[in-house]
Amino acid sequence: MNSKFGIKILCITLVSLGMILSYIDTSVAKRVDNRYIVLTILNKITAELEVLEIPVGEITSYKSFKIFTHKCYSRSNDERQKISALLEIYDAGPLRKKYKRIYAGWQFADKPYINAFEHPVYDIWLKNCTSSAQE
Repeated sequence: MNSKFGIKILCITLVSLGMILSYIDTSVAKRVDNRYIVLTILNKITAELEVLEIPVGEITSYKSFKIFTHKCYSRSNDERQKISALLEIYDAGPLRKKYKRIYAGWQFADKPYINAFEHPVYDIWLKNCTSSAQE
């Protein structure tokens, strides 16, 4: 009698596992390397909002900052977008003679609060990644 009960439990477990696995998407999203990163910059004092488009792998100057973009990834157009970028930001500040790294890390366009750039005057966050310069 115990072996019949054990077989029933095993069958129910296997059927349940099969149902769960049928809902799991096992496809792998194709990562797209992009050539340009689009950043939004907010001046918290003046409420001025600017959008910068920076080529990946180059250093761009903005105010007292130097922004270095390492990588910018998105997914193919037929998939739900997940945009991420690896950045380094250096600041010379008003009194510094040398640049000091004040931020290094990944940013995510759909979750700007994760690994956010913290600065008393500016907010900088990832807006998009593109394969060609926008006009």
